[in-house]
Amino acid sequence: MAVRGSITYVGMDGVKPAALRQAIKDLLQQEVAGWHDNTLPRHFARGAKQRYGYKDRSPRYEKTKKRIHGHTRPLEFSGTLKQQILRKARISGTSKRATAAMDVPRYFFQYKPGQPDKAAEVTAVTPAEVTGMAVSLDRNLRIRINTTETKKTRV
Repeated sequence: MAVRGSITYVGMDGVKPAALRQAIKDLLQQEVAGWHDNTLPRHFARGAKQRYGYKDRSPRYEKTKKRIHGHTRPLEFSGTLKQQILRKARISGTSKRATAAMDVPRYFFQYKPGQPDKAAEVTAVTPAEVTGMAVSLDRNLRIRINTTETKKTRV
């Protein structure tokens, strides 16, 4: 699932377009890194099923997970998925978008029809999280633009 948003800046005197694009690129990558470090771990915490709307697992699966591993945390059976996803993300981007590529277990994309889409569940975001990222991006971009020194020629 992709997080989509739009921020339009109008009338930015003294800011070169190339500098603006570079600043946006850097800040988008920072937001994605912050999502990976701060928001993604919440997907494995108690209450995440209700927060992100995960599909119900079968009672048999939940019972087996409780018996074998002693927990009922969402998106986690043995912990392999959680360890691999939270370990490291390769973050890349442009001035239009940023992405995080994460290593996942082989079974992550192998599912039968009717089973939950694990990729969609792991990357799910709430509207409040999207708004928070947009506000943070806007604030940090304004700070960067206002602290950039521009040369002004006086005649």
